[in-house]
Amino acid sequence: CWHLIGDAAAADVLMIAEGYATSASVHEATGKPVAVAFDAGNLAKVAQALHELHPRTRLLIAGDDDHDTEQRTGKNPGRVGAGAAARAVQGASVFPVGLPDGGSDFNDLAQHVGADAVRSLIEAAIAAPVQAAALQSRKRKAASDRSDRAERPQGASSDEGEAETSPAPEKSASGLPGASPAYLDRFHLTEEGVFH
Repeated sequence: CWHLIGDAAAADVLMIAEGYATSASVHEATGKPVAVAFDAGNLAKVAQALHELHPRTRLLIAGDDDHDTEQRTGKNPGRVGAGAAARAVQGASVFPVGLPDGGSDFNDLAQHVGADAVRSLIEAAIAAPVQAAALQSRKRKAASDRSDRAERPQGASSDEGEAETSPAPEKSASGLPGASPAYLDRFHLTEEGVFH
């Protein structure tokens, strides 16, 4: 079971979070619809059900970072549950950064530093797959260009007469140079769909 905050009918991204307060904070910060899963063990089930209902909508899990629990038990149920949910639906997960002592979720982050920090992290996570695809495309083109140059005699131009150029500089995690806080620039989307 889950509870939906917002309207998922026309959404391009549907968020899922564990608790109601976390979900409400994510919805308030982003305006995106958020499904409340109620606990980490239910995230994958909710993600699968929502994926069946909205197969063309991207799913992003706003996971808890239960680092205090991890220090005590060696396990982080928030990260494990969010990662499993993301993998189950080829979605992605994002976690709060800059939490206060004892904090573990996006509601704690919003209370500690405000909704803008929540919005920045989530917008960067939403943009990450597009940026990753563009980066892969640039890397393939650069590798192809290097291969073409290696096959041509030194000083020869390409058949198309194009000037050789270096790849475009990479942008920040938000996709716009200088548009996000500097701490977002160190994040990336892993192959498992985890934004960190």
